[in-house]
Formats: sequence, structure tokens, C-alpha cells
Amino acid sequence: MTSKLVFSVLAAASLAVACSAALPHATDTHVGTAQARWPGTSVQDLERGRSDYTKRCTGCHHLHLPHEFPPDAWQHAVDEMRNKHGVRISDDEANSILRYLITLSGEPNQKAETSRNAAQR
Repeated sequence: MTSKLVFSVLAAASLAVACSAALPHATDTHVGTAQARWPGTSVQDLERGRSDYTKRCTGCHHLHLPHEFPPDAWQHAVDEMRNKHGVRISDDEANSILRYLITLSGEPNQKAETSRNAAQR
């Protein structure tokens, strides 16, 4: 029984690491975007949001990349997780996660961009 628990914990940790590796890191360009909405935002603030997103959300589902949804959809998704599904995260964590996801949601989907560019040639 103990070995099954250890295996489950290791599998979950491995999944969290694999999912977080695909998430983009914040850059100075992102900071400029974030500061338009949240003055004083730093790279560290956005990276905290990335970390909170990874820690708090991988326990229940796979992580979506920020560009998979428009900014307003992220607010709705986090509200729904908290209110409809009973996810307990602090306001600070929710705001940190949202700042990261909303800011980076403007990132183009590189695969879609590449496909579009190839189709135009």
C-alpha cells in the first residue's frame, strides 16, 4: 500500500514538472503589457503567478497554456473554479495566477502562426 502511495505522489510530481516546463516564462516585454493594467508589475510578480498556477492547478487538471484562451476567459475560468467547483485559493493567489495568465494570453500560438505563414506563401 505504501509503495502505491509513493508511486502516485511521484507520478503527480512528474506530471506537474512536465506541464510547467511547457508554460512560457515572463519577460520584460510581458512586464510592459502587464503594467498597462497592473502598474508596478515586475517579472518576479508574473513568475510568481506562473508558479502559483503550476502549484495550485495541476492537482486537478492539465495546465492550459495562456494563449489558449482570451484574457476575459481566464477571469471566468478562475472564478468558476473557485465558486462552482469549490477550489480554495486565496485572493492573492487568484490575482497572481490571473495576472500571469491574462498578460501572457496575448502571446500568439506559435504553431498557429507558423501554419498561417506557411499557408500564405
